[in-house]
Amino acid sequence: MAAEWLKLRTHRGFAWATVTAVIVSALMSALGGYLVREDWTRDPAGALTLATSAPSVSIAITGLIFGLGLCTWITKEFVSGSNYLTLMAVPRRHLVFSARLGLTIALSVIFGGVTALIGSVAALLFFGSDRMTQVVSEGAFWANAAMTVLVCACMMLLYFAAATLTRRSLPAVGLIAVLFFVMPNISGAVSLLDGPRVLSILLGYFPGSLVSQLLTVPSDGVTSTLTPLTAAVLLVSWSVLLVMVSARRFARYE
Repeated sequence: MAAEWLKLRTHRGFAWATVTAVIVSALMSALGGYLVREDWTRDPAGALTLATSAPSVSIAITGLIFGLGLCTWITKEFVSGSNYLTLMAVPRRHLVFSARLGLTIALSVIFGGVTALIGSVAALLFFGSDRMTQVVSEGAFWANAAMTVLVCACMMLLYFAAATLTRRSLPAVGLIAVLFFVMPNISGAVSLLDGPRVLSILLGYFPGSLVSQLLTVPSDGVTSTLTPLTAAVLLVSWSVLLVMVSARRFARYE
């Protein structure tokens, strides 16, 4: 794992992606905090609900940026031929795959925690001490922080699996786009156009739709088709399944 970490931290694409993701997280959270503060006098209950989502307000965008940095690291290993040199030094392929997987998990948990922290601080600074204490004392605030870490870890595992399966940056980004953007938009279009309900439900089980359900702030009169626990279990299942498929491909087709 030390060798993989050395290669990752010297990869410029990953460094730039990390810095960009952190800056975007702070800016989006600060903007969200400012907008919520403006609504506090008109709708205190609604503003409080929105404020408790501060840890997760930017994870969908910053997770994408950070994930693309990880993707370029994985695909560069294959494109540059560095992967073959690594396997010559360490012939046990499962050890190489496990090292990269372990590093991905560790970094995703750390990044998810840092994103939740930055998002919370940047947003809470706009609320004042009394409101800040009120927001932090809400159980939903800490639940959103934990959900941010979980979603980030699952997203990074899916990006890792996509990069390992395709071995090229463009196909990996294409697979990620299908899972996280195309399918949710098709699901939304089917629902909007009163299409087949079965199709809409099935499309709602794709990772992008699951992430949206986990991170969406509940509204009055709007119900989700899945409970947060069910959506989290399905997202974790997607991550585990694709990682297992990518591990098999890594072991058999090198």
